[in-house]
Amino acid sequence: MISKLKDKFIRFCRWIWQECNDTKTFLLLLLVIAVVYSPVWGGYLLHAIFGRKWESIMASACLVFWAGPFTPFFLICIGITLSIRRRAERRTKAKDVPAVPKTEKAITYAKLFWLFLVGSVVGVIIEGLFCLIAKGHWETHVVSILAPYNILYGMGLVVFYIGAVKLQHKPLAVQII
Repeated sequence: MISKLKDKFIRFCRWIWQECNDTKTFLLLLLVIAVVYSPVWGGYLLHAIFGRKWESIMASACLVFWAGPFTPFFLICIGITLSIRRRAERRTKAKDVPAVPKTEKAITYAKLFWLFLVGSVVGVIIEGLFCLIAKGHWETHVVSILAPYNILYGMGLVVFYIGAVKLQHKPLAVQII
């Protein structure tokens, strides 16, 4: 049993090494790790700039619960890196093939997933910046302990995107309403 697990782990590590062996993919992996790790280094950076203790406490909590040992942090980073690389490869292959004009954009689960993630994070950042300008202090309503996500912003972006795709051929007045 343990030898099977060991063999599977070794095969997995070799596969990861083969997939991330080129320089571009390795640099992309480092970029993804830096972005996904941003709640940790960002919290420590904010603590160094403003000197408030809670920022380093939140950064330490993110480090322990999100990016620490026994968490799926590096597996998620590797998965994101490989999906970005494969998407880029598909785009370069698609440029070589003459495109057939489409009448409507396809709504896929992958697009909705990435829109949800981006909307959740960007919404929290915009909300924090707005409160920083309006109230003079950083205020956010994060609803996840894993990362700075607010699912309302993510769902809002997904619903907005679906509405925009479905109403793209309608008159402007209908699109606005």
